[in-house]
Amino acid sequence: MFRILFQLKRFYFIYYKESLLFFKKIYENIRSSLFKKKDNIFIHKAIPNINKEIDIVLDHKTYDFYSLQPKNTEPFYVNSPLFIILKKHKKAIFNNLLEILQKSYDFKVKIGLELEFYILNNIKNIDIVKELKKCLPNIENIEKEMGENQFEIKTIPTTNIKKFVEDYFKIIDVLNNFADNNNLELNLEASPFENDCGSALQINFSIIDENNKNLFARQKNEKNIMQESQLLLNCMAGLLKNINNNLLLYIKDYKCLDRFDIKKNQYIVDNNKYPAPTYISWGINNRSTCIRVPTPSNIIIENYIEEDNKNRRIEYRIPSACADLQLVLIGIFTSIIEGIDNNLIPHIEKTSFNVLLKNDNLEKIETDFEKINDIFSINEDVLFF
Repeated sequence: MFRILFQLKRFYFIYYKESLLFFKKIYENIRSSLFKKKDNIFIHKAIPNINKEIDIVLDHKTYDFYSLQPKNTEPFYVNSPLFIILKKHKKAIFNNLLEILQKSYDFKVKIGLELEFYILNNIKNIDIVKELKKCLPNIENIEKEMGENQFEIKTIPTTNIKKFVEDYFKIIDVLNNFADNNNLELNLEASPFENDCGSALQINFSIIDENNKNLFARQKNEKNIMQESQLLLNCMAGLLKNINNNLLLYIKDYKCLDRFDIKKNQYIVDNNKYPAPTYISWGINNRSTCIRVPTPSNIIIENYIEEDNKNRRIEYRIPSACADLQLVLIGIFTSIIEGIDNNLIPHIEKTSFNVLLKNDNLEKIETDFEKINDIFSINEDVLFF
């Protein structure tokens, strides 16, 4: 009996333990080989069946961030290895995408954002807009939003995307300090209240050439009728195609999905407030859609076409206010690159109606977290090559 136990113990230490170390080493090699430097651009080496390969060696005890259980003190992570890789190496992947956009195309992305948030416990009745404008003199605007105690910050559009990201984090720091110094509560949750507006991190962007001409400007066709530019349609198509597949990049946790709830948004509309997106759709100045092409307001009608072309842009309304900006931009950039490279055209017509009321042929934004986790994917032709 003693000899049998001895042999079992020997088997464990020699074979079982060595096997664990062997698989652990394989996993580390796979993970490290996913990324390499080439010509100062951070690129990925393709791995066939990446999910299968990583699952073979996945140690749930060591890598507890793969857990599907929410934690009170941490963001809500998922068990998608691809997402974990993106999140862990987001800075390098993001910088790589900027290199691709800069070196592979004869245009620049001009980008800005609209950040919605709540400021609560304003017992002293501080003029939030006035005081924040003092703290943030270099932004485009701060204004009251539709929700009670909700506000919005708009940044000045820029082609310096790295600085754009840096400035965003500075804005978050200023908001936190402002709230702390005035005994206020800053709330950046996507859907903090059951019966009030959600908060988004809306991304506005256009594409310009070397002469600062807006390549999203409408153009006249052979019948002398104004139509959307091919480039705008390509970008629109790439974004629409990937909304549900990329949704993990646009949220922080499962609670963010409440913002897309149909019943909640119908209640918000019934109370004459702006809804969040609920169905995959796009439209001209349509705030019920996922993607809006804003049109100018309060201008002389004779200058409308000129102003419209100058300011024509895509407003991407999906990301939550608490989302990670770099992950958001990874999702947007990979989608528009896919749309441009494959000359995609939107698979759905633009809408002029409230999609909450008319949506028979529209795909719903997925609100089941497990499904979002299962279908998560990203344009691997851009990220893995």
